[in-house]
Amino acid sequence: MMIHLILPIVCFTPVGSRLLTGRTCRGSNGLVCCAGSWFNEASNNCEECPTGYFGFNCSKQCLYPSYGNDCQNDCTCEIQLCHHSHGCIKFKLGCTMKQIFSFMLLMFVLCVCTQNSLVSGKSLLTNLMKQAETLQHGLDLASKVGDIGSHRNDVAFTAVTSSSTTYSSGSTIQFRSLKINRGNAFSTSNYRFTAPSTGLYVFSWSIATHSSYYGNSALMKDGSIYHQTQCQKTFEQCGSTVTMWLNKNSQVWVTSRYSSIYAYATYTTFSGWKIH
Repeated sequence: MMIHLILPIVCFTPVGSRLLTGRTCRGSNGLVCCAGSWFNEASNNCEECPTGYFGFNCSKQCLYPSYGNDCQNDCTCEIQLCHHSHGCIKFKLGCTMKQIFSFMLLMFVLCVCTQNSLVSGKSLLTNLMKQAETLQHGLDLASKVGDIGSHRNDVAFTAVTSSSTTYSSGSTIQFRSLKINRGNAFSTSNYRFTAPSTGLYVFSWSIATHSSYYGNSALMKDGSIYHQTQCQKTFEQCGSTVTMWLNKNSQVWVTSRYSSIYAYATYTTFSGWKIH
């Protein structure tokens, strides 16, 4: 019986003063590392690019929205939160600016270390500059967003009237029942919203009117009319939505703007929330 002995054969070709093995392609000067691989001097071998890199000698990062091995995956988040190796960066609730900065600084150092093992000289400097730009973009985003997950802007309410009532001019509409009151900024005692912090807010209100009454109303800010509506005698929802800059402790509420208006219970609503 004849035994066939199969031996693995590794091809290598001298390039300059080094022997090249592994993932090789033929170039104008002989064999070179293929695109998608880099030359590891320690092992004297062409090796696959680390996750998140591609191109000649793995000198390029995956371009947004691509990330991962051979840049085959796509990020579903904003470009500033898309890491070329790991994809979308997700922060746990309660992360502060300091924690975000520390995380991004760690990623920066890891990228620098990876780049050190791949490239040198001008190519390394170029990649360091790109990493610095990425870090700066992330910090800019974090400064705009604020403390991610800290619920700093978690202020919102929706209140409704609990009984059908006739209101004289200047009377405050009595929103006694709360659907939601995040931040506890709306009071069912005086029917007013008190801003817990300075910022930009949105308010929306709607009066469910009766065919025998006008439904004119106004949104009040610290005692002055900020916006008002004119509603005819008919069965309808009449209201408006506005944005408003408030200082801390400023108050907002809804009043009647006619000698007598009628507001149906549960259908008459007042809502507000902070957006920045």
